[in-house]
Amino acid sequence: MEEFDDLLDFVGSSGRYQRFLLYGSLVPISFILALLSFSSIFTLFIPDHFCSPEISLEGRALEDWKLSNIPK
Repeated sequence: MEEFDDLLDFVGSSGRYQRFLLYGSLVPISFILALLSFSSIFTLFIPDHFCSPEISLEGRALEDWKLSNIPK
């Protein structure tokens, strides 16, 4: 095992090329993985929002209007 360590000392352990390979592969991969993991949050989240009624409620409560007009 000492021979391999001596070889690494002779060659150099981390140069510009090694750092370029490391960051050049880690940054794009981590960006893609973050998008993939958060895509389910962005697509499956349903906000508690509804459009206001275009007609008057005609004396009905807003909750009754929501129950009769908003699909589930």
